[in-house]
Amino acid sequence: MIQRHMPNRAQRPSRRIAIIGGGFSGAAIALHLARLARDRTHLVMYEPARELGGGVAYGTTREELKLNVPAGKLTIFPDRPGDFHAWLHEQGMHAGVGDFLPRVVFGRYVRGRLEAALAHASEVVTLEHVHASVDGVRTGRDGVLVEPLGETPVAFDHAIIALGHGPSRVPGALQPYLHLGPILRSPWNEASMQQVAHKSRRVLLVGTGLTLCDAAIMLRRMGFQGSLLAVSRRGLLPHAHGPGDASAHASWAGQLTGASLRSIRKEVVRRARTHDWRGVVDALRPHTPGLWGSLGPWDRERFLRRLAPYWDIHRHRMDPLVHEEIRSMLESGLLRIRRGHVLAARPSGPGLECTIGVPGGGAKRTERFHADAVVLCTGPQADPGQWQSPLIDGLLARGLASLDQSGLGLRTDADGFLLGSGATVRPGLSTLGPLRRGELWESTAVPEIHVQAERLARRILEVVPIPCRHDWMVAW
Repeated sequence: MIQRHMPNRAQRPSRRIAIIGGGFSGAAIALHLARLARDRTHLVMYEPARELGGGVAYGTTREELKLNVPAGKLTIFPDRPGDFHAWLHEQGMHAGVGDFLPRVVFGRYVRGRLEAALAHASEVVTLEHVHASVDGVRTGRDGVLVEPLGETPVAFDHAIIALGHGPSRVPGALQPYLHLGPILRSPWNEASMQQVAHKSRRVLLVGTGLTLCDAAIMLRRMGFQGSLLAVSRRGLLPHAHGPGDASAHASWAGQLTGASLRSIRKEVVRRARTHDWRGVVDALRPHTPGLWGSLGPWDRERFLRRLAPYWDIHRHRMDPLVHEEIRSMLESGLLRIRRGHVLAARPSGPGLECTIGVPGGGAKRTERFHADAVVLCTGPQADPGQWQSPLIDGLLARGLASLDQSGLGLRTDADGFLLGSGATVRPGLSTLGPLRRGELWESTAVPEIHVQAERLARRILEVVPIPCRHDWMVAW
């Protein structure tokens, strides 16, 4: 267990780094700072949750919620592929490299590796877990001032924004009713989902991606006996994992950087028609940042508007057993998938009367659905300017951060240091993970984040000096 550590001021000065957020992104950057630091470094992680390394994805306790990547392909170390599988065997869990484990197990792996890294580096690195969120960050002459909610501001040499995903996207028609009991902003509140499972007969699930699969399976395992209607504009479900050899397409994928969106799409479709499509899609993964970075604004906007949903269902696939369970629910009628979107809603008894706009016949058609409960499975709101986060809003207002023009995150340099107004690098502020999606596109999954974490840790340790004294507050 990671212990709260208060530094002794009689000790030699330490580099002080704040990590704001303790999910996978926060744990990964803390681990790599611990691995790489050679000088005294004190890390303070601001995370309200009791456990580090979980976040939304891996903090669940539900065993039925599975990873969507097989065990042999997961690691928190760029130089140790398959480390998750090795850890499983260290723990006496004899899982195969192709097995899809519960997400809670991966959360335990992250904590275990973080604790081991801190223990190994205990002579120079300490970590303090502060159970608080952060309302604001300011910069000064000698560093940054972190403002925890309800606590005294604290000075640091550097602050890392590791917030992970933002809140779920909310359809405009539902926004006026978010305060009502029938709407669940996300399915990760287990107590609320239990109430839906036991008290509702008709449930509307908004979104048909991986979150929908989790929500539907959770409700079924909780004993839900009613009917589920899931709607999205295209009605697309993620595909299942299956055989595919990415290495067979590595040379082909490496030649696509710099091409137009039209050319890339044409090449991918052609290749997938004559080869295993899973291998083709997976071969693109190492090249995605370069492909995305080479696209102009018009091509990026066109991709987001037309192609991103199709990319997502092929790229972000699900455990084949989860796919079978979803198919069983569809065949039994417990779950229905409908193309459409929520046009309007109004309170009706204890639930909501929802008007669903559905395509067909070239004219706008609508259907009505009375929902005892609505569960948002829309995925995270990408635009941090829409998060209603005092921390992000403050950074933007002070010019310490700036939004990516695609509305997918914050602008950064190649290592993750924030770019403020005027594209000025903020040397005391950095980020990683989903907040870099606008710069990299693929920036939300473990394989991308652990690489970012190691690179950012090296940069921070190179440029953030060991201070000569502790009484930095005079700078404020």
